[in-house]
Amino acid sequence: MDFKTMLQLPVLDTNEVLAIVQEIADIERKEERPRMPKVAISTHSDTASGFFVNYNAEKK
Repeated sequence: MDFKTMLQLPVLDTNEVLAIVQEIADIERKEERPRMPKVAISTHSDTASGFFVNYNAEKK
């Protein structure tokens, strides 16, 4: 994806992003060979990445 196209993408709220990734994970979990979504979280000092398995808003 080029930079101009990326700039035109809508900005999504964090909860919307979590809902989309959770939906993908739910679909993949039913497959024989699931391909769970990979996520990365970056801050100014560090980066963490892994596979998205489940999200529970009540477990904060």
